[in-house]
Amino acid sequence: MAQTAANVFNALPPVTGPIFWGPLATTGPTNESTALNAALKSLGYIGEDGVTLTEGRDTTKIKAFGGDTVLVVQTDHTVTLQFSVLEFLNEEVAKAVSGDSNVVVTPATSTVGKRIASVKNAKKLPHKTWCVDVIDDNKRLRLWVPDGQVTTLGDSQLVHTNVISRQLTIECFADSLGNKLYEYANDGVFSGA
Repeated sequence: MAQTAANVFNALPPVTGPIFWGPLATTGPTNESTALNAALKSLGYIGEDGVTLTEGRDTTKIKAFGGDTVLVVQTDHTVTLQFSVLEFLNEEVAKAVSGDSNVVVTPATSTVGKRIASVKNAKKLPHKTWCVDVIDDNKRLRLWVPDGQVTTLGDSQLVHTNVISRQLTIECFADSLGNKLYEYANDGVFSGA
């Protein structure tokens, strides 16, 4: 098979943002281009490193007497997403970082802007549905996670030389079909026309 440069994908965020999240059991997309469920909310700008998708498989070699490997068993399988959120004043980001029940948002008034109050405690962060959308001209890629949980939060620095950001790691859990992540792509090549 020949090499095809058109199959190369340069991931860029769409104007709506690349990361969305919503309540667990939100009906998810079944392709890369249908409109997302209105329950999914944007986390806004993310860091320039984009999104890192990691799939891990831990294995153990079963050895026979004499040293031959006779079987390789899989002992663990993980799928994670990692990215940095930049919009510190986005209420959805506050909820993703602290948990929905730990955030109170007070709407703006004529004299005070919108207030976001959050607390840090040992409560587990909630399981949510997650979606990543990226584009490359007419090409589209969508990652859908029916059940994901923020399991690691990076440090936050308050300095004059950068913005306040947090790196999130999302652990993806198996749905009722045993799938942790759905990947939908479109090569952007149209027939006819």
